[in-house]
Parts: sequence; C-alpha cells; structure tokens
Amino acid sequence: PHLKEVELIEHITQLLTQPESIRGLFERTVEFAYEDEALKDVIKKMRPHKFSKLPIYNRKHEFLGLLTTDAITYYMVDHIDQVNCNIPNVSVKDIVSFDEKHRTVSFLPIHASILNVVIEFERSLLSGKRLNAIILTQDGANNQKPLGMRKAEKAWQKATIVQKRHRVLDP
Repeated sequence: PHLKEVELIEHITQLLTQPESIRGLFERTVEFAYEDEALKDVIKKMRPHKFSKLPIYNRKHEFLGLLTTDAITYYMVDHIDQVNCNIPNVSVKDIVSFDEKHRTVSFLPIHASILNVVIEFERSLLSGKRLNAIILTQDGANNQKPLGMRKAEKAWQKATIVQKRHRVLDP
C-alpha cells in the first residue's frame, strides 16, 4: 500500500480505538432539583439560566424524570382553577408525574466517547422514542449526581462537529 493509504488506515484505527471523549464537551455544573422542592423555587433556579429542562432526583440521588417548561405549562393549564395567576404550592414531583410524555433521558459515564452519543441516538430512534437529554454521571448510572448535561439537539450538534473534524473520507 501507498504511504497515504497506510496513514489513512492508521487514522481510522485511532478513531475507532481511541474515540474522542465527550467529557470536555458535556461536563459542567448541572442544576437539578429534588422531587420535594416547591415548583416556585425550582422555577427561580431555571429562569436566570434560561433552562428549559431540569433533571429531577429524589434525596437518594435516583433520577426520577426531566422537568420541562412544557410539562409545567401543561400542568398549569390542566389545573387552571387552582392556579389563579399564582404558582400553586406543588412539588416538582407533582409536575413530573403529571407529564404524560415521560421524557427520554440517557445516562452516560463521564469517560464516554462521542461514539456513545451516536449509539444513544440510534437506540432512541430504534425504540421510537425521542431522546430529550443526555446526562453524564461518574459511572453512567441514574442514581449518581449529574456531572454534565446536554439537550439531545445540542448533543447531536456536538457529535456532528466532532465527526466533521475527523472526517476521513470525502463523501
């Protein structure tokens, strides 16, 4: 084989055996809420950062669901008689359990690669469920403190950027 072909094979081998880690792309401080927190307090956490999604945990750090602005809105509309332009005295758990969409979240370990993100998207597509977020934890378990989080769309954009940066063959 020619030198260029050998270099290409070596590059492909490196990409497959040592794919780029998502740690630097995803890791950051993650705001989250506990199921027993009052909705008004959680909204105060979400507003300054313009978060539209927030992971919800119980006090044992077990993931319970994803609180979304859509779920809050649907809850308010369904409970309009109780709202009266005030945020009702409800817990986050009330909202998450009311949300019929059961937002799909994948958990990945902090040392996962960008290939793992692609695999999670494929699993989501094959199951017919829309992936809403990817949360990083130490070992990828849903009962660990979140170390990073991306909305699914942002995760896919990051994966696409990395793929383009490492494109081996022109289409």
